[in-house]
Amino acid sequence: MTYNIDSSIPGWMSERDLGILAKISSLCPEYSSMLEVGAFLGRSTYPIYANKSKASTLTVVDTFEPTAEYNPDSVRLATKMHGDPDKIEQALSASRASMSWQAGFELCLGEKICSKLDIHACSSQDYVKTTDFDLVFIDGGHDQETVQHDIDKFISPTNLLIGDDFGMKYRRFKGLINAVAISKLKHNRTLLCPADSRLWILVPNSGHWYHTLGNLL
Repeated sequence: MTYNIDSSIPGWMSERDLGILAKISSLCPEYSSMLEVGAFLGRSTYPIYANKSKASTLTVVDTFEPTAEYNPDSVRLATKMHGDPDKIEQALSASRASMSWQAGFELCLGEKICSKLDIHACSSQDYVKTTDFDLVFIDGGHDQETVQHDIDKFISPTNLLIGDDFGMKYRRFKGLINAVAISKLKHNRTLLCPADSRLWILVPNSGHWYHTLGNLL
């Protein structure tokens, strides 16, 4: 089966991981609610959105604020990203003009998609959660406290949590790795780490995701 990804959108996620996100999104039941924490320019947003059922919803939470490390004026940042070079420059230019990554996010995804997203320009700490989400992709702050907060805030008994930048190759994200390992035990989840992937997946022990991903457990 072919899944919809757009590798021209700037970011760091590999095409393999984009494909994994796309496949998991396609496995969500009809009328699912999905959440992405940390969207940047939309490279990971696209496969989640483009492969979900039409009746499912996607909420995006991101401050979209430039930081010292993620600054649209940074030449180094532009050279490190995957994606179409022209689109990278256009996204950086739009974000630079508004001093917000949201401008680049909207440029990369387009008005049609953005109009169908529930976008919250705030931190995950400030976001007011009003429902449990069926699928949560966590890729915001990578320090242990923030990752632990996001997992604890958005986990529910039967939902699926996914995140990025996990593994010994990414030891600079030691806090993230610690938070995921702690959460596996704390919430009694099965931890899946696909081969040749930076993704981590916390699978519940009952419900749709347990039965859907059961052959991998």
